[in-house]
Amino acid sequence: MRNTAMRRITAMVIAALFMWVSNGFPQGLSKITSAFVDIGIGARAQALGGAYTAMSQSASVLFWNPAGLAGLQKRSVEFSYVNQFGLVPYSAFAGGLTLARVHAFGLGVLSSGDDQLRETTAVLTYALELENLLSTGLQGWQVGLNLKYHLASFGKNGFDPSNYPIFSEQDLSAAQNTFVQGTASGFGLDLGLAYQMTPRLRFGLVVRNLISKVSWENGQQAYDEGIPAHLSAGLAFRTRSNWLLTADYDNALGDTGASQFRFGTEKRVFRFLALRAGMGQTLSAENLRQFSMGMGLFQRISRSGVLSVDYAYQMHPLANSHRFSVGFTF
Repeated sequence: MRNTAMRRITAMVIAALFMWVSNGFPQGLSKITSAFVDIGIGARAQALGGAYTAMSQSASVLFWNPAGLAGLQKRSVEFSYVNQFGLVPYSAFAGGLTLARVHAFGLGVLSSGDDQLRETTAVLTYALELENLLSTGLQGWQVGLNLKYHLASFGKNGFDPSNYPIFSEQDLSAAQNTFVQGTASGFGLDLGLAYQMTPRLRFGLVVRNLISKVSWENGQQAYDEGIPAHLSAGLAFRTRSNWLLTADYDNALGDTGASQFRFGTEKRVFRFLALRAGMGQTLSAENLRQFSMGMGLFQRISRSGVLSVDYAYQMHPLANSHRFSVGFTF
């Protein structure tokens, strides 16, 4: 009877969460989306079309859903790189570990841009495995949070009039007078939830930038803004033939952007090789659809250590991108 009641309660909670995702909730975050853009971290995640909210197998999950870090079986580190659209380089590091099968801790660092606009985000993650902490019937539930510190600088590339010979002195003088340099700093908070529904089916939910504030200053004026919040829900299902299927729904809260469905699939064809593919469908007038594909290579280098190298190729109307990640679990 207790197990039946618990399953009913769990089903009701998940149904309510999906309704929340569909409706969103009121919030007063800034509608400016150009700074600290979330492009998704990790080659494996992007090869799966960005459908990664319910995953839990590497340190980079902290960028997607902090609750997933509680599902780590070993210590994990991962390095990632992408030159987004061939214009903006992004480098990322993530590391995570679990203690006593209850607590999980993670650290992430993301750096992007150049002297024109450089952004850095540091992430501290804490996740909790409720099943091993409490004897209240919360089997399979995990929760987590990210504390984020943002830092940015802009305009450090300088203004050299000799680079613009076709413009008049008057135009160059006006441009030089409006050229500014400045900095920004701020913080953010993500909250995540995960539930192992069955041995093969996993659910994830995350609110990114639930709380956010970034202060900008250019020597002449200063102002604050928030990074727009997103709420994502996802499922990950592994078939008996070890075929992974993932699906996400990402809801841009408020009027900050379009929502999106994401789907991914992965098949381990050999012990050392996995093939992946994914797509994302934007729910907007533009009806943007993006495809991705990739692969992962694995090599055991010690009794408990496994090296992984992941690659993803993203197709986008602006420009295609290559993504690379190197990870180590031990």
